[in-house]
Amino acid sequence: MNKYEEKLMELTSKDATIYDLIQEEIQSPKIQILDFLLEGLLKGRKALMALKTGNSYYLVINKDKSELVQIERDLTVLHKDVTRAVQAAANKKSFEFEGKRYKLHRKIR
Repeated sequence: MNKYEEKLMELTSKDATIYDLIQEEIQSPKIQILDFLLEGLLKGRKALMALKTGNSYYLVINKDKSELVQIERDLTVLHKDVTRAVQAAANKKSFEFEGKRYKLHRKIR
Protein backbone atom coordinates (compact mmCIF):
# COMPACT_ATOMS: atom_id res chain seq x y z
CA MET A 1 0.00 0.00 0.00
CA ASN A 2 1.44 3.37 -1.01
CA LYS A 3 1.24 6.65 0.91
CA TYR A 4 -1.79 7.84 -1.06
CA GLU A 5 -3.76 4.69 -0.25
CA GLU A 6 -2.76 4.92 3.42
CA LYS A 7 -4.04 8.51 3.53
CA LEU A 8 -7.27 7.40 1.84
CA MET A 9 -7.81 4.60 4.37
CA GLU A 10 -7.51 7.14 7.19
CA LEU A 11 -10.23 9.31 5.64
CA THR A 12 -12.83 6.72 4.63
CA SER A 13 -15.12 4.45 6.58
CA LYS A 14 -14.42 0.74 6.71
CA ASP A 15 -17.57 -0.20 4.79
CA ALA A 16 -16.78 2.11 1.83
CA THR A 17 -15.95 0.61 -1.56
CA ILE A 18 -12.81 2.19 -3.06
CA TYR A 19 -11.54 2.10 -6.66
CA ASP A 20 -8.26 3.39 -8.02
CA LEU A 21 -8.95 5.59 -11.08
CA ILE A 22 -7.12 6.59 -14.22
CA GLN A 23 -7.91 10.13 -15.38
CA GLU A 24 -7.79 11.16 -19.03
CA GLU A 25 -8.95 14.11 -21.09
CA ILE A 26 -12.05 13.70 -23.24
CA GLN A 27 -10.90 14.45 -26.79
CA SER A 28 -12.88 15.34 -29.88
CA PRO A 29 -12.65 12.93 -32.84
CA LYS A 30 -10.44 15.42 -34.73
CA ILE A 31 -7.91 15.53 -31.87
CA GLN A 32 -7.98 11.72 -31.59
CA ILE A 33 -7.14 11.39 -35.30
CA LEU A 34 -4.37 13.98 -35.00
CA ASP A 35 -2.98 12.17 -31.97
CA PHE A 36 -3.08 8.86 -33.87
CA LEU A 37 -1.20 10.42 -36.80
CA LEU A 38 1.42 11.84 -34.45
CA GLU A 39 1.80 8.37 -32.87
CA GLY A 40 0.44 9.28 -29.47
CA LEU A 41 2.66 12.32 -28.88
CA LEU A 42 -0.21 14.38 -27.47
CA LYS A 43 -1.27 11.70 -24.98
CA GLY A 44 2.36 10.93 -24.12
CA ARG A 45 3.02 14.56 -23.27
CA LYS A 46 -0.08 14.72 -21.07
CA ALA A 47 0.91 11.49 -19.35
CA LEU A 48 4.35 12.91 -18.52
CA MET A 49 2.75 16.07 -17.13
CA ALA A 50 0.45 13.93 -14.96
CA LEU A 51 3.46 12.05 -13.59
CA LYS A 52 5.07 15.36 -12.67
CA THR A 53 2.07 16.52 -10.66
CA GLY A 54 1.77 13.14 -8.96
CA ASN A 55 -1.97 13.29 -8.31
CA SER A 56 -3.87 10.11 -7.52
CA TYR A 57 -7.60 9.69 -8.10
CA TYR A 58 -9.99 7.39 -6.24
CA LEU A 59 -13.71 6.67 -6.33
CA VAL A 60 -15.18 6.16 -2.86
CA ILE A 61 -18.70 4.72 -2.72
CA ASN A 62 -20.66 4.90 0.56
CA LYS A 63 -24.19 3.50 0.29
CA ASP A 64 -25.89 5.96 -2.13
CA LYS A 65 -23.10 8.55 -2.33
CA SER A 66 -20.13 8.46 -4.71
CA GLU A 67 -17.15 10.74 -4.18
CA LEU A 68 -14.11 11.53 -6.31
CA VAL A 69 -11.07 11.88 -4.06
CA GLN A 70 -7.93 13.51 -5.45
CA ILE A 71 -4.76 13.18 -3.39
CA GLU A 72 -1.89 15.41 -4.44
CA ARG A 73 1.80 14.72 -4.04
CA ASP A 74 1.95 16.64 -0.73
CA LEU A 75 -1.04 14.55 0.54
CA THR A 76 -3.51 17.40 0.15
CA VAL A 77 -6.97 15.88 -0.31
CA LEU A 78 -9.78 17.24 -2.50
CA HIS A 79 -13.31 15.77 -2.45
CA LYS A 80 -15.97 16.13 -5.18
CA ASP A 81 -19.43 14.62 -5.23
CA VAL A 82 -19.79 12.53 -8.42
CA THR A 83 -22.94 10.60 -7.50
CA ARG A 84 -24.90 11.70 -10.57
CA ALA A 85 -22.04 11.02 -12.99
CA VAL A 86 -21.52 7.53 -11.56
CA GLN A 87 -25.25 6.75 -11.63
CA ALA A 88 -25.49 7.95 -15.26
CA ALA A 89 -22.67 5.56 -16.18
CA ALA A 90 -24.15 2.60 -14.30
CA ASN A 91 -22.59 -0.80 -15.12
CA LYS A 92 -19.72 0.80 -17.05
CA LYS A 93 -16.03 0.78 -16.24
CA SER A 94 -15.72 4.57 -16.57
CA PHE A 95 -17.58 7.82 -15.95
CA GLU A 96 -17.23 11.40 -17.15
CA PHE A 97 -17.00 14.40 -14.86
CA GLU A 98 -15.99 18.02 -15.57
CA GLY A 99 -14.53 17.28 -19.00
CA LYS A 100 -12.46 14.32 -17.88
CA ARG A 101 -13.00 10.57 -18.16
CA TYR A 102 -12.21 8.43 -15.13
CA LYS A 103 -11.63 4.72 -15.71
CA LEU A 104 -11.89 2.17 -12.91
CA HIS A 105 -8.40 0.69 -12.69
CA ARG A 106 -8.58 -1.67 -9.72
CA LYS A 107 -10.66 -2.24 -6.62
CA ILE A 108 -8.78 -1.42 -3.42
CA ARG A 109 -11.51 -2.31 -0.93
